[in-house]
Amino acid sequence: MIVQKQQPRTDRRAEGLRSLESEELAEILKTTIEVYKKLEASQLECEAKFKDSIENYRIKVEEMITKICEHYQACLDTRNKKIAEYKKLEDQRDTEKERMDEDIKEVSV
Repeated sequence: MIVQKQQPRTDRRAEGLRSLESEELAEILKTTIEVYKKLEASQLECEAKFKDSIENYRIKVEEMITKICEHYQACLDTRNKKIAEYKKLEDQRDTEKERMDEDIKEVSV
């Protein structure tokens, strides 16, 4: 069996195009241009969607960070409020203890 060497695809395509009429070539060229325009439009649409999705993600991230910051600040405020209340209770305890010590001293004298 003898294997024939195949012509490169571009040569076959060029040979096929030479046998076509000019009207057929014009139709092929027109179709090719339309396909490339649709491809370009599709790529631009895809790029726009990608940019939109990135922008939406950025907005969501900023909202999440803001929410976390607000929650953290609320926790700090609550913490500081509880510390202030605790210090107030400590002061009351110390005052009461001093008063009780004075009462004990008065009774023991």
